[in-house]
Amino acid sequence: MSNTLIAPTATELAPVTLKIADMYSSMPYENSLLVMEITGPQLKAILERGYRNYYYYNHVPGHGGYSYYTTCLLDTNAGVKITYIDTFPMLPDGNNVVSLEFNGQFVDFDDPAKTYNVSTVNYLAAGSCNFNDAGVSLWPLDSIVEDTQFYVRDAVIDYIKDLTSGGAPINPQIEGRLEFLQLNNFLWMPTLFK
Repeated sequence: MSNTLIAPTATELAPVTLKIADMYSSMPYENSLLVMEITGPQLKAILERGYRNYYYYNHVPGHGGYSYYTTCLLDTNAGVKITYIDTFPMLPDGNNVVSLEFNGQFVDFDDPAKTYNVSTVNYLAAGSCNFNDAGVSLWPLDSIVEDTQFYVRDAVIDYIKDLTSGGAPINPQIEGRLEFLQLNNFLWMPTLFK
């Protein structure tokens, strides 16, 4: 979303009613969802770039020439958790991803034969937001199994409609989908740095 102030005055006691027009102003881009079949090593490379984007956005004044937008960080849906080791003040070294867990199972980052279905937006898949090396996307574009042509904004609108259909307000919570462990807590665990 581009407009972080979509409902700046909203509180639990004074909720704000969102209109579909609000979603168009906060999500003006026509990004659609893709489904890709990706291996563990490919996922790790993408997640490592997500950590690098996070690092530069949060720790480097002027962002070191990298993205100025939080949209270039990766998030995940409920039930999935990405764990990183935050190496600050040391620069990312390509070994910051600890794990990706979904439904109680961990992605095997070392197995190039096992694949996972992953959904992303066409904008990131094209290599935008620093998800490319020398203009070549880190996302394996030859692994697209479905181009849904379904806009992310419409998915969010449908989600909010479903979530509020009984009249309940939206009540966002921190779920711990992204975990950033401090490097100094893991000096005694060298197996994390294979």
